[in-house]
Amino acid sequence: MRKYQLILLSLLFSVAVSAQDVWLEASLKGGFGLSFLHNKNIADDASYKYQLSTAYGIGGRFAVNFGPFNGVSLEAMYNNLGQEYTYNLDASPGQDFVNNVEWSTIDAYLLYRYIRNRIYVEVGPMYSLVQKVNQTDGDVPLSQPELMYA
Repeated sequence: MRKYQLILLSLLFSVAVSAQDVWLEASLKGGFGLSFLHNKNIADDASYKYQLSTAYGIGGRFAVNFGPFNGVSLEAMYNNLGQEYTYNLDASPGQDFVNNVEWSTIDAYLLYRYIRNRIYVEVGPMYSLVQKVNQTDGDVPLSQPELMYA
């Protein structure tokens, strides 16, 4: 009896799915722009100045769409971000030092998409994993900077 219920349920599901328009999407994505790491203590310190820092990311997307309005997608991105600060010390006036922080992340998204009138809304969870952190203060690389950002 249980076997017949399972067969009936799977048959009903396959008929319901085949009655809808189902299509798959696969895409590559990438970006380049500015990144900004805000720290209130550094922002409030007059001896530090934020510098424009660049960032880039590459990734992909795979989606299954059900009918004209609904879809589910899985996206992944590899990002390389950074922030550079210049600062001066009271002990050495007129000399600026550079503090540079760079980090790499992998982001994964599981999104539900609702499309209506050429406008869409995507909602869902995002998981972000920091791969590595590098920091140099002056010309000195810091050892294990990831411990300071955990």
